[in-house]
Amino acid sequence: SSGINAEYGGEFSERLVTLEEENKNVKSELVECRTRHKLEVERQGRLHEDEMGEVQSRIKTAFAKRDELIKELRDKSTAASARADHLEALLIKQREQLLQPMTK
Repeated sequence: SSGINAEYGGEFSERLVTLEEENKNVKSELVECRTRHKLEVERQGRLHEDEMGEVQSRIKTAFAKRDELIKELRDKSTAASARADHLEALLIKQREQLLQPMTK
């Protein structure tokens, strides 16, 4: 009976040592995985910040182009309006000149 207990006790001790080693290895792997995950999250965060910076830069450029185009269109509109006013004045003057001989 004591031989059986010693045999099972020895197996139990060996199994316990094996399980403790496996447990230590699993804990070590878990620490390593957590570290890798943390580094990846930080890397992704930096990548996201870089991408957002690029997007903001493109938005600023687009707004600057839009503002420049609006100014250009306003200038053209003002010039076209002035030209239309001038042509209308010329037409009125020409009409008056054409009608004057008829009234004389």
